[in-house]
Order: sequence, then structure tokens, then C-alpha cells
Amino acid sequence: MTAVEIVKQQSSIIVTEDNSNINVTKSDVSVLLTAPGTQGPPRSEDSGVIYLKANTTPTPIPITNGRAVASGTMLTNSLVNFEKDISTNSLKYKGTSGRFHVIATFNFYSGSQDTCGFYIGVNRDASSALDANADRISESEIYVNAGTQSNQPQNGTIQTIVQLSTNDRIFFIVQNKTKSDDILVEFMKLVVRS
Repeated sequence: MTAVEIVKQQSSIIVTEDNSNINVTKSDVSVLLTAPGTQGPPRSEDSGVIYLKANTTPTPIPITNGRAVASGTMLTNSLVNFEKDISTNSLKYKGTSGRFHVIATFNFYSGSQDTCGFYIGVNRDASSALDANADRISESEIYVNAGTQSNQPQNGTIQTIVQLSTNDRIFFIVQNKTKSDDILVEFMKLVVRS
């Protein structure tokens, strides 16, 4: 048995006055039925959440100033017109198109005094691999100093606006500008909302 979500759009009444005549116009109620994971009404609060919780898988950074897609087992929640991409650590947009506010909050560990960069990435070609360099949104770029080992984890937040189309994938990118130390993103929540 398939569960169904019911989305009800209320009727509206418009009252206008013209030369002492009152006109009343009423629109009908419409109901849209959608199965979980399918596309709902266009641009109806499209949203998705992908997160890491108590992650212990470090992201390898093989070279100084290198970038990589954050490692770990990504979990999802609150998906409307989004789904977790089966083969990557990303959310795939299943709606038509629109502008989205993206917020990522996170904490991380890295080598002592490492300067680490963090970005939002958007991949627009579902047939290609996620690319931490080519897919990064430069406007989302922030840097956080890892501090000393005794002062870790450090925290950060990213916010940006992105344009998404059907099957675009959105994901979290890490960078170590100082050296080739791994970065462990322990907790991360990436929220995408229309």
C-alpha cells in the first residue's frame, strides 16, 4: 500500500465594487495527491535537509590547498521535491526550477592551526561525478582556523542563494589551505529551502 500526501489549496473570494454594483468571484478548491518522494505542486515550499551526525570518517585532502566532497554517511530529512542521490553525498532536486536559500552549519577537526575552507557545491550534470573544484559556488566560500588540537572542534556556517533545475545535485565541500591534513566534519546540517 502506498501512502499519499494530500495538499489542499483553499478557495478564495474576491469582492469588487463597480458603479454601485458589488461583484463576488469565488475560485474552487483544488486538491493535489502526491506519493512520498514524488514531485508536489510547483515551488510549494521545496526543501531538503542532508546531514552528518557523529561522523567518524575523515575527508582525505591529498595536497595543500586541495578540496574534496565531505566524507561520511549522509542522512536526509524533510524532503519535498528533493531526494538523496543514491551514489553520492548530495541532494538531488526533483522540482522544475527555482532560487533557493542554502544554509550549512558544521563543526570539524583538522591539524593544528590549519586554515580550512568550506563551500556549497552544485553539480548540474547528473551523468558526471561531483567535482569539488568545478562545482563549488565561490560566493559560499568561508575559511575557519582549526586552532590547536585542544581547542577543537571548530564551528562554521555558510549561507548562499543558488538557482536549481531538475536533477541538479547540491553538496558540501571542504578544503585545507595549509597542508595535506584530513578534515573530519563531525556534525553538519545542510538545509535547502525555496
